Amino acid sequence: MSSQSVLDEIKQKISSEKNADDLLNTVVKDFKIFVNLDGLYQISADILSQVITKVGSLSDDVQKTLEQKINASYPQAEAQKLLSIVKNLPKSSSENSRSDVQSIPKSPSQNSVGGSSQPFDYDWLITDWDKIEKEAISPEFTIDNLNFYMKCTKPSTPTQFLSVKVVLNTAPGGPKTHQFQITLKNTTAGKSVTKMSTKAFGKINAYETYMMAQNKFINGDDGFVDNNTILIHLHHPVSVPKKAPLQPKTQPTQQPQQHYVPREKVPTPPPVLPPQQPEKSSKELTGCVGIRNQGATCYMNSLLQSLFHLPAFRRIVYHMPTTGTEDPSKSIPLCLQRLFCQLQLSEHAGSTIELTKSFGWNQRETMQQQDVQEFCRVLMQTLEYKLSHTDLATAIDNLFRGHTRTYIRCTDVDFKKEIIEDFKDLSLVVKGCKTLRESLQNELAPQDMDSLYETDDFGKQKAVMGTEYMDFPSVLHIHLRRFARDYERNTSVKINDYFEFPAELDLGEFLAKDADHSKSNIYDLYGVLVHSGGSMCGHYYAFLRISQDPQWYKFDDQNVTKVSADEAIKNNYGGMDGTHERSYSGYMLIYVRREDAPVIFEPIPDETVPKHLREYYEYTQTNKGADHGPIEINLTSEDILKSNCQKWITGFMGQSQQAIHLPREKPLSSLYESAAQVLNKDPSKIRIWKCQPYSIPKSIVVPSDQPLSSQFQGGSYAFIQDLSENEKIELDNVQKLTVFMKFFFPGDQPFFHYIGAAYPLPETPLEDPAIQACESVGLPKETPLLCFQETVQKTAVLVSSNNLSEAACGAGAILVWQVVPGTDVPISRIELEKTNKNLDHVSRSSSLNEMSNLQSILYTDVYPESRPITVDQYLERKLHQIRVVLCNVATPNQPSAVVKFPSNLRWNGVKQFIASALKLEYSPQEDSMRLFKRQPGFNLPMKTPINAKLTPSMASLIACEDTSSSLQKETKQEHKEHPWLYFQLFKGIPEASNSTMTNFSVQFSADSVKVDTTSQLLMPSTCPIREIANEMVNRCLMARATNLRALHINYHKILGILDLQEPAPSNFGDSIIRFEVTPIEQTDLKEDEHLVSVVRGYIDKFEMPRLAAEPFLYMINEKDSLKSIKESLLDWAGVLKVQQDACILHIIKDKKIKKDVTDEQPIWPEMKKSSILIIEPSMPRSSSMMRSGNLPLQRKNDSSVRILN
Repeated sequence: MSSQSVLDEIKQKISSEKNADDLLNTVVKDFKIFVNLDGLYQISADILSQVITKVGSLSDDVQKTLEQKINASYPQAEAQKLLSIVKNLPKSSSENSRSDVQSIPKSPSQNSVGGSSQPFDYDWLITDWDKIEKEAISPEFTIDNLNFYMKCTKPSTPTQFLSVKVVLNTAPGGPKTHQFQITLKNTTAGKSVTKMSTKAFGKINAYETYMMAQNKFINGDDGFVDNNTILIHLHHPVSVPKKAPLQPKTQPTQQPQQHYVPREKVPTPPPVLPPQQPEKSSKELTGCVGIRNQGATCYMNSLLQSLFHLPAFRRIVYHMPTTGTEDPSKSIPLCLQRLFCQLQLSEHAGSTIELTKSFGWNQRETMQQQDVQEFCRVLMQTLEYKLSHTDLATAIDNLFRGHTRTYIRCTDVDFKKEIIEDFKDLSLVVKGCKTLRESLQNELAPQDMDSLYETDDFGKQKAVMGTEYMDFPSVLHIHLRRFARDYERNTSVKINDYFEFPAELDLGEFLAKDADHSKSNIYDLYGVLVHSGGSMCGHYYAFLRISQDPQWYKFDDQNVTKVSADEAIKNNYGGMDGTHERSYSGYMLIYVRREDAPVIFEPIPDETVPKHLREYYEYTQTNKGADHGPIEINLTSEDILKSNCQKWITGFMGQSQQAIHLPREKPLSSLYESAAQVLNKDPSKIRIWKCQPYSIPKSIVVPSDQPLSSQFQGGSYAFIQDLSENEKIELDNVQKLTVFMKFFFPGDQPFFHYIGAAYPLPETPLEDPAIQACESVGLPKETPLLCFQETVQKTAVLVSSNNLSEAACGAGAILVWQVVPGTDVPISRIELEKTNKNLDHVSRSSSLNEMSNLQSILYTDVYPESRPITVDQYLERKLHQIRVVLCNVATPNQPSAVVKFPSNLRWNGVKQFIASALKLEYSPQEDSMRLFKRQPGFNLPMKTPINAKLTPSMASLIACEDTSSSLQKETKQEHKEHPWLYFQLFKGIPEASNSTMTNFSVQFSADSVKVDTTSQLLMPSTCPIREIANEMVNRCLMARATNLRALHINYHKILGILDLQEPAPSNFGDSIIRFEVTPIEQTDLKEDEHLVSVVRGYIDKFEMPRLAAEPFLYMINEKDSLKSIKESLLDWAGVLKVQQDACILHIIKDKKIKKDVTDEQPIWPEMKKSSILIIEPSMPRSSSMMRSGNLPLQRKNDSSVRILN
């Protein structure tokens, strides 16, 4: 049949498009002829796509003709799809342009000829999306002599994710690191979803999964599916195959879709072991080396790289006065110098082990991630302290220090108060701001003060306060506040909002008007430190420019790669990535003043590195120095999982881990012998895992002759798993996952039980490990179970997917099973064997050591219906439960009980719980309760109750009080005292009225000097003072009197006499109302007679007045002097005659000393300025006397009068 007759026959069948498949092979056979015939392009695009796919490979001339014909013959959308298929076909010579129909992958040695330095891009077009039941598999592609393919898993429920898995189909001789960027294309610009990761692919870890988008978005309306087709783009930035044909996996010839193969229909070819190609080091590719991660030190690595690549700072470090003979474990400067020397001279990644040891950190602290900005501040402060007495005392300041001016300025009068302060970084708000410029403007915006500002010359005035910049440093660190506190849940949350920062920043507009504007304030961006992850855990890496050259580099622990400016800057703005919120964004920015850059980035030749550092580095390269010494490996095991079950602790971390030290040249097989000996196990009955952060098992350590240093560095973690009978160390299928399983038994006495490991394939239905779980605890295999996965946030999430792949469970996941609540099942074997029925680590028998006789009450004791019934509920309860000591305000030194309740419980719920726990008669509709914090250092309640609006729960109250840094919290936690909560019950006053009530502190004095009664009254805030007095009479707190007056007292000072017909001042706060009988002498004052405030106290060594007793009013005449009133005043105050001669009087005003008033001068001119008189008697001063209200010893002084203005 001629080519034209074939085309004619195809044309006749265009309308029905039936029986066209039997003509495809004829067209394919002579495709080089047909490609030039216009008639070919009258068939549908779908049929033509099948033709092109079956061709398999094209020569350059045929491809060029084909592309031209497609562009001229098909609509744009169809043409793009066809061109995408053409683009991804491998090249072939003109003489060998035809391809066999069979698509069995060839050996890598036949297909690939090595890698190159060019990036590799591949578009995978999946057509007939609605016909795919479960999975689609791409053709193979070859990178660096390794064959890969992609597998797309189609979600089945709206909340499940479409996942793309990149699978290594040939096993290398050792792990090889590859970075893949997978993009799920969207027809709308800006909505495509991109995921990227770097992974060491090997025999054990042969794939990486990317969760792309939820099923509810995968439809035609959202642009991911176009004409029943999905496009997935793969980008490999490092290498690309040369003349490596893309071979599809074996497919049935009748299969209409040629760009995927259902997984169940095509067996995976066995892995082929190609000869291992040596990988180039990052030093060869980029000129830089990375820093190895000790466990969770990525934040440190990122910051140290940013500081090292500022040659001006590196020069300061090199010039620190060290000799090399200091003890490295105690010398931070020496260890930092050695690290910088290693980064400059070495061909391999640096180590921070010596540096962290010099910090005084142990292995546990290196496994705890810190905040990079906080670490930067602590490190800078430490180095400045070390340099404080050297010639470099101001060197760091000269590089990083800027100045701000904080001001208060009155708006109506000429008054201002200003303070100049320095800063080492700017901390800017992200929430609510779209750009760095907008955040800077908000930071500098003046704010009106809430209340009038008290000035010396103008009294109270309206004022504004704010901050302005006086100058900026040469190197400007900007911290973006991407973490905030959620007081409702007592947890930290990450702000992933879009926030744009420029490559060039002009800060001149942000300087104060009177600042020095002569220096250029144009800055260029040289560093972006990125945080990827959430508030509880994550990963840091850095994008840096290492010179004035515009090239950017990515520093991700030991990996260093070249990247584009867009990847370093625009890709880290945060915000949305298609339909999902980016979990990575810029967290710390490094700007350098442009005119200072030549000096800052002046290179440091290797020969100028201090001699003792170069000699030490050379020694370590040729001798068993720092990098050739023993490797410390911390061992964890399944025993820790069992122990954690009893303590309700999640994860693999535990206190019973042990460390071993082995020579780094020892073979990996020796680790099995040493670990087995330490743990008293049989080396042939264990499997050792290399761990990732949080001690999560990551990859199996296969015993071999390879040295330990090939897989372990100092401070590494290894997990020891017990093997069952006939179980081998290596898994029989490299794609199997190892998951560790627990079983949870709820009820009145709940507990967890570790049941061992399971090895399902990612696609294995969850029913299989569920049956294993049932058998492990002695339940029928058909028992319905719930499955949860533990998280590093110490909680658990329900696994609702069909298999582990859909649930994104990786190797080392911990699955927790439990029987579906309400299911009637027999008692399990584990429950019967349990001897201790209550392993709840917060059991009701536990209590405070110092209060062992106190009743301990659980929230679930009072409200049994609130008892959790599922794993996630129990772990959530444990995470948020708080233990509190309850005290009645009336008996502040006698705790009533120790209670445990959810820390995020609202105060109304707390009040109900307290009343029920202590069996108090309390009804919110009829009564009210006030709660108080404890005064720091005293067993006394605070003066004012807890404000429910500011701190809506106990968790938020504790969070507000906890201002210590994360570096300090760990040591504080072990000695943390349980919080105390004071309650005060008011009968007959409903809670609804409580917000309008004030708890007045009241006193009564019958003689106007000595206080007879002290109490507290809850009264309406606006009630007249007279009503408060009547309530005191009704409660028998004072006698009824006609000549009554009320004094307003605050901190031993009389602020004034209150009008009995008026309410108390709105800002009453901690003040006291003292009712007293007005003395006859003070009832009818003459024009020249006045009342002054007097109090007992003393003057301390700093010339500051210390008031120590209750104040009172005393009448003086305008002509009276200190000398004339001394005897009568002391008589009025009740001072004994024998003590009066030793007493001295002081006039106090604004805590200032004034010495120009003699004993004979009238005191009224000074007293009328709101001054007070202090009586200081002559008594031995002691703390016990102060506590009892007695007064201290008179200081030796020639004058009996001292004036403090």
